[in-house]
Amino acid sequence: MTGLIQRERDRCRAGRRRRGRGDRDWGARAPESRPLDDEALAHDYLGTAHLLLGDLDAATTAIRPILDLPADRQISWIKKRLGRFAGMLRTEPYTGSPAADDLYDEIRALAA
Repeated sequence: MTGLIQRERDRCRAGRRRRGRGDRDWGARAPESRPLDDEALAHDYLGTAHLLLGDLDAATTAIRPILDLPADRQISWIKKRLGRFAGMLRTEPYTGSPAADDLYDEIRALAA
């Protein structure tokens, strides 16, 4: 099991490096030319990678743009991805963390 976790962490680190390069290209595009689906998914992937690496603050920052979307833009797949993210907040090392609990509650409120 430890080998599987290490491989997943390595994959996440590589994804963060690629995402950093993509952010520079992405930021050069006008906001109206950036599809919501692509942008939200990128934030979800980055937040998930940060969670897997144990960095709750960075994970929260990464998904904040999704959480701040107006209700009419919170489409079903975004809520599904956020539900998966929230589930991860109920596992170690986040169990019992007040910050993780607050973020979990915020995500669950969006799904309601």
